[in-house]
Amino acid sequence: MLACGPQNPRQGGILIARAALRTELEAFIAQDPYRLEELADYRLIEFLPVMHQSWTAEWFGA
Repeated sequence: MLACGPQNPRQGGILIARAALRTELEAFIAQDPYRLEELADYRLIEFLPVMHQSWTAEWFGA
């Protein structure tokens, strides 16, 4: 996980993470306490980070 936090205004949150397989992220999310208590729903959106800060290059695999 690179970063996470609430949206402003508080309508939900954002989580930026990476994994070798989508199923790994799905398993991670499935264990979230908010998910387990049915207090949160998640939607995975994949993207290609073509622009980013240089200090994140290794993390993004650039």
